[in-house]
This record gives sequence, structure tokens and C-alpha cells, in this order.
Amino acid sequence: DRTIFVLQKLLAKISKKNQRIGTIKDNIEGKVHQRCADQQKNLISCLETLNIPKIQKIMMTECLKSSSPEDSDFSETWTFLSLLLYIESPRTYKYLLINKFMNLPPIKTMKRYLHQIKIECQF
Repeated sequence: DRTIFVLQKLLAKISKKNQRIGTIKDNIEGKVHQRCADQQKNLISCLETLNIPKIQKIMMTECLKSSSPEDSDFSETWTFLSLLLYIESPRTYKYLLINKFMNLPPIKTMKRYLHQIKIECQF
């Protein structure tokens, strides 16, 4: 009877420590994400000051953005550039997308945009 009581107390202590560890972990993750976001903003602002062509700035900015599919909010210019790349070489586009060399819109999105373009055959 006494051992059960002691074990329950130990279990309660372990549970409290696990909660504290979870809180600390969440706090650290939040700080890391915030610092990464700040560094990303600093890099993007530094990019704006560079004396390089606008198209290169756009490419570099899009590559620095988050690459997670949930956050995929591509600029109009980047979408058009991606579409041109896909039209030029679907294989290269797929290769770059699969190997995550660049933050590109999914292939389904590119196909959807291509289907929206109306083409009139003129012979």
C-alpha cells in the first residue's frame, strides 16, 4: 500500500517535469523560429541593396523564403518565371523540384496554369 503511494507520487513528479520540459521545448522552438525569421528578413533587406539585376533579386528572395508547402505564397513574377522554366523543360523543372534546389510551385500548379492559357491554332 505504501509502495503504491510512493509510485503515484513519483509518477506525478515525472508528469510535472515532462510538462515543464514540453513548455521549455516550445519556448526554445518559438525563439529559434523568430530568430530565423529575423535573419531571413535581414538577408532579404541586404539583397535589396545589392547592385544586381532585378530578376536575380527575385530568384534569391524566393529561394530564401520558407520551402514548406503550407507557406507557399509565390510572387506573381516568380510564378511566371517558374512557368517559363516548366514550359522550356518539364524534366529540368521536376529535377529542381524533387531535389529542392529551388523553392518552386508544384507541378500540378504549373499544369493548372498551362490549361488556363487559351491557345488558338492558326494555320
